[in-house]
Amino acid sequence: MTTEERLEALERQLACTKRRNRWLMVAAGLAVATWIVGSLVLHTRTAEAQPTVVREVRANSFILVDATGKVRAELTMTSAGPALSLFDATGKLRAMLTVLSTEAVLNLHDATGRGRAMLAMTRDGPVLDLHDATGRIIWSAP
Repeated sequence: MTTEERLEALERQLACTKRRNRWLMVAAGLAVATWIVGSLVLHTRTAEAQPTVVREVRANSFILVDATGKVRAELTMTSAGPALSLFDATGKLRAMLTVLSTEAVLNLHDATGRGRAMLAMTRDGPVLDLHDATGRIIWSAP
């Protein structure tokens, strides 16, 4: 075998080795990328499976919305005291509980949003008012 033939054989082997190395680098890169994606997915699922427990939340209001984004409940701290308001699917106020410095009041509303019943605990004792559809008191107990 001549020197030229040996040199050509070495060049062919070198070219083959380079191709093999390229394929190995591509395979190693894909393996690393697969490992990273798998780790991220596993970490995300683990984080979802273990919710964070918060011992205390401080705020002036909390608003609950349904799947369509409509406000369905609101817990608010007003200047007079805390108030819990509950709304129906159309957005009408249906119930409200307020706690003031001297009394606690529960108001119930009909489908039109008009107040129909009020129960309060005042300094003087319980009060219950029932209203008709026009808002006129039809029954009251001091």
